[in-house]
Amino acid sequence: MVQVRSEKRGTKTYYYLEHSVRSQGTVLKKRHYLGEELPKNIDSLKRQFFQEITKERWYPLLEAIKKYYIKEQQGMPSSLKEKELAHFAVKFTYDTQRIEGSTLSLRETADLLERGLTPQEKPLHDVKEAEAHRDVFYKMIEYQKDLSLQIILYWHKLLLQKTKPDIAGKLRQHQVKISGSRFMPPSPVEIDALLDEFFAWYHSNKKRIHAIELAALAHLKFVTIHPFGDGNGRISRLIMNFILHKHQYPLLNVPYEKRNSYYTALERAQVKEQDSIFVQWLIKRYIKEHGSVLKSRLKVVLLPSAVPDILSGCPDTRDTSGWHARTERSSTTFNEEALPRSVRMGTMRNRNESSGIARYLKTTLGGSASEKDLGQSQRTQKVVILETGSVENLSS
Repeated sequence: MVQVRSEKRGTKTYYYLEHSVRSQGTVLKKRHYLGEELPKNIDSLKRQFFQEITKERWYPLLEAIKKYYIKEQQGMPSSLKEKELAHFAVKFTYDTQRIEGSTLSLRETADLLERGLTPQEKPLHDVKEAEAHRDVFYKMIEYQKDLSLQIILYWHKLLLQKTKPDIAGKLRQHQVKISGSRFMPPSPVEIDALLDEFFAWYHSNKKRIHAIELAALAHLKFVTIHPFGDGNGRISRLIMNFILHKHQYPLLNVPYEKRNSYYTALERAQVKEQDSIFVQWLIKRYIKEHGSVLKSRLKVVLLPSAVPDILSGCPDTRDTSGWHARTERSSTTFNEEALPRSVRMGTMRNRNESSGIARYLKTTLGGSASEKDLGQSQRTQKVVILETGSVENLSS
């Protein structure tokens, strides 16, 4: 996370912003100098610094995932698209309901939603809410307009009208607590104003920030307001997927097995009032969920802004001497974080020195690129791995 650090040199104190990331047992750090005095707008600077790190490290991977997803969808028969969406609807419904206490297993959920088989000796409200969630999910997918309070109230009503009709589609009028959490949701008198702020924030930022970050923040902000007596988590996850779908990104499921890290990220972000905690968690979860397609199917590997700072001890100059020998000795154990800064900046041109890195990336990520793929790459400063094993600079 982003923290303020100070260093004393003689009689003077210098302030920095510092962000640390643990990668395979090694802590990577990035710093931003603030000056000899701590700025008054330190919170704003911290957010800006974190956003820069996020963009540098993750956005190229997210864009590659989107590009592959769109291409795959364009070439997929309609019947197969429907089948994949139905499969996701079952898994998403199972996990989102299970997180909230449903007793249905994945098999029971699938039998119920796909075959109409009602599980025996299971609470009727679990069955009805699973069916309702599936229906709301498809309503969300089909909805063409933008996010609004009216549509969210409608989704909430559909979700709970058969099990909790007294609160379905209605904002809460009482204080609620989240079991096991240190976070206390706002009082009922604050909800209207907070929802106004939420939609004002959404409409002013929906074209300004990255879609994955927008989805994460919308989820976090809405569940923090906690406007309903029940169903806040499920509606927040539907909002998240509405934004992903609207921006042509693959949908995201939060598995029941990952609920502890999910709840921890939410609670820490809420208690510390640091949105970046949850944003970072969700982006990592998203890349873990969808990034596997890049290992076997991505043709062009983009590097310079997609990797963090180099590991301690690796070359930190534009001189690549010595790097080739290291990659030759251990070409299959280095990861992207170990690439020297010269590769990240797109300046390495020497075919011999770059071959070890290229071979590692091809082995580990399954990445290769033909001349045709190279020609289709964006004409910006990006590094691609060619089938010949060379690294080329595509500066415009």
